[in-house]
Amino acid sequence: EYTRQLALKAAGSGARFMVGTRVIKIDSNSVILRRAGEEIFIQTQIIIGADGPMSTVGQFIGSRNQKHLAAAQYTYAVDNHRKTEAEVFFNPKYKNGYAWINFGGMSQ
Repeated sequence: EYTRQLALKAAGSGARFMVGTRVIKIDSNSVILRRAGEEIFIQTQIIIGADGPMSTVGQFIGSRNQKHLAAAQYTYAVDNHRKTEAEVFFNPKYKNGYAWINFGGMSQ
């Protein structure tokens, strides 16, 4: 809900959201984007790359994220007899990360 409210406030102040759009090139005062196979040229004063901790926008401007990690959280129902063990398989394409499992808060 917070993110939605923030987006609405930004849009009300003139921000433009372009979901499903890829950055092709960034210059000092312009951006070239691609959406649905079409290239879009935009002159801008400010660019906000809200594309996560491994930001493509950040890479274009030479800013490498060193303070934040990409994360995901999943909650699964477990059988009563398996509340103290888990098997986790990672896809090899996800490198340099970690995971944790918390069995706390479950009644035994």
